[in-house]
Amino acid sequence: MSAPRLPVLGSLALIGVIAALSAAAFAYTVGWFSPERLTPDKLVAAFAPPGGPSLGHRRNHAKGICFTGEFDANGAGSELSRAEVFVKGQYPVVGRFNLGTADANAPDATVRVRGLGIRISTPDGQEWRSAMIDAPVFAVSTPQGFYELLLAAPSKDPDAMPKFIAAHPEFLAFAGWAKTAPWTGSYAQDRFNGLNAFMFVDKTGAEHAVRWSLLPTAPLAPVTPDDLAKRGPDFLEQEIAQRVASGPQRWTMAVTVANAGDPTADPTKAWPADRRTVEVGTLVVQKIEVEQDGPCRDVNFDPTILPDGINVSDDPFPAARSSAYRVSYDLRTGIEGLSSNGNGRQAMTAAGSRFTLLQRALHWFMAICIVSMLFIGVGMVSTVMPKYLPLLAIHKSLGISIFVLAVIRLAVRLCYGAPSLPADLPEPMKLAAHLTHYAFYGLMLAMPLIGWGMLSAGGYPVVVFGGLHLPAILPQSDRLHTWLWNAHFYLAFAFFGLVLMHLAAALIHALIRRDGVFQTMASIGPQQNG
Repeated sequence: MSAPRLPVLGSLALIGVIAALSAAAFAYTVGWFSPERLTPDKLVAAFAPPGGPSLGHRRNHAKGICFTGEFDANGAGSELSRAEVFVKGQYPVVGRFNLGTADANAPDATVRVRGLGIRISTPDGQEWRSAMIDAPVFAVSTPQGFYELLLAAPSKDPDAMPKFIAAHPEFLAFAGWAKTAPWTGSYAQDRFNGLNAFMFVDKTGAEHAVRWSLLPTAPLAPVTPDDLAKRGPDFLEQEIAQRVASGPQRWTMAVTVANAGDPTADPTKAWPADRRTVEVGTLVVQKIEVEQDGPCRDVNFDPTILPDGINVSDDPFPAARSSAYRVSYDLRTGIEGLSSNGNGRQAMTAAGSRFTLLQRALHWFMAICIVSMLFIGVGMVSTVMPKYLPLLAIHKSLGISIFVLAVIRLAVRLCYGAPSLPADLPEPMKLAAHLTHYAFYGLMLAMPLIGWGMLSAGGYPVVVFGGLHLPAILPQSDRLHTWLWNAHFYLAFAFFGLVLMHLAAALIHALIRRDGVFQTMASIGPQQNG
């Protein structure tokens, strides 16, 4: 006796509801149903000045100039971290002096915050990227607070900033520095501070919470903003170019080690001055180059690109900066302007009517992995919160797992084949089934490889399963990283669309056609012949 059947319209309605709920869950994860959520795109968009962003430039710290040089490690840092960058020796550096403004043409004297980004490369192929500013503390304690500051600062509402400060009293320490700290007439005289806490991991595996600063060897010569303005709108770039042309400029890298209980998750709180400080080397700036065609132009100074031996801490900002920097880079590099079953249908025959147990196990386990990977993927790129980094770690591990399982599944498929489709299945449906499966195998193999290549091109360490380091498969290129990131992102939506189509088709076979196709993969009991 055949099982009771839903009416065709009822079955179609059920399939539509399941597909709609799945799509809605995916859209919710992306953030389309929660406009109040702080996303990387919202954060970057908030930087835009009233006249619009400076196209082709970074969305913040838009005005800058490149330099090259070396990091001369003295070996003292190896006590705190096993990273090769601290082993005594010289390592090439690409960097950028910059002003904290979204206006690439802002006069120097109108911008209070100055910054410095560096990328240090080591012979083992790893990189350490860092972005520092001259302020001793950050303006706010959370990424959400920073977003609110970006909205309040340019507001014409006279109550906007007072309300912001009332909600974020930690801002007053930064404001006090901005009002009273001396201005300088040269980048060479500025101290640059890494305000976020990171974890150094030594050779024994012990972790040390640290922050670092670059201390100038050039003597401080304070100037007033008015004096700086008289020297010209681009004086800082001209001055540093002339200064370096006459001789290399140096900064001592000092690493401050936190005591137990020192705050590591709040960059507005400076650590006490008596904390242990270790001088680990010297940054030597040897050549200045204009950014338009300079070596720093296409470098994304993502602070989460770290060598083995340096990890992020519980500070929420590196994750937020990483996600926002990616959006900014994306925008400025050209993406903006990339037998019978009783219903009259022939069922599949009993012989070979199901996939093997191994094939079915692979199918359902991979289905869980793929859906999890897709939801985690769109969830992590839709947040600037600290969960971005653990989600990224899980996503990478799932991706490699899916790639390996897809290779195994393809080999098993070639060995054991697949049940034939019903003879009365319309030819367009047969063609769609075959094309869908080709697309699935293509995406299951391509998506992890694109992700792997994307990380390699971005200079990110490819670490999966908590400690397995995979080799780079592409040369480092931030532009290539951006293109691969976009391919990975948009193919994820195509992949989810394919999953929805596959789900709908499976339910049509199970609820409407009842032709045995669904049972070939869903059945877990013994085969029933006749």
